[in-house]
Amino acid sequence: MTVSDEKRQRIREKIAASQERLERDAIAERENESEYAVKARELGNSAKSFAKDHPVLTVAGGLAAGALIAALIKPKTARALGKKALTFGAVAAEGAMLYGNRALDSAGDAGSEARDRIEDLGESVASSAGDLAREAERFGQAALENARETTRALFEKVRR
Repeated sequence: MTVSDEKRQRIREKIAASQERLERDAIAERENESEYAVKARELGNSAKSFAKDHPVLTVAGGLAAGALIAALIKPKTARALGKKALTFGAVAAEGAMLYGNRALDSAGDAGSEARDRIEDLGESVASSAGDLAREAERFGQAALENARETTRALFEKVRR
């Protein structure tokens, strides 16, 4: 057995021990959960399954809710929120890339296939976060413009 084979074996053993420990801890936590924690976990799981079953509807609902909120917010506040959304998207993208890089570093000799998957996931999350922030700003600006036009039309009708 070579040195790298020994390292791989030690890594595999550490991973197996860690997985066993995590499983034991998860079982212990579930046994000690309160009634509210159980309901919250079940609600979270049902929301996840709904989002997986209906991804387009989930995104459309989120965008519609965002547009409604943007229409109810003052223009100055909407602009500030749009900037914050871009900042949040950038932070999320940076976090995803950092997570991906750390995962790549810790993957070590675990195999190029796993490394490639982690890299793809990091890039996908970073891209999605940036796209989401840009889309949120675009919808916010459109909702703001619609609110302005509606307000102008109402004022014109009131003046007549």
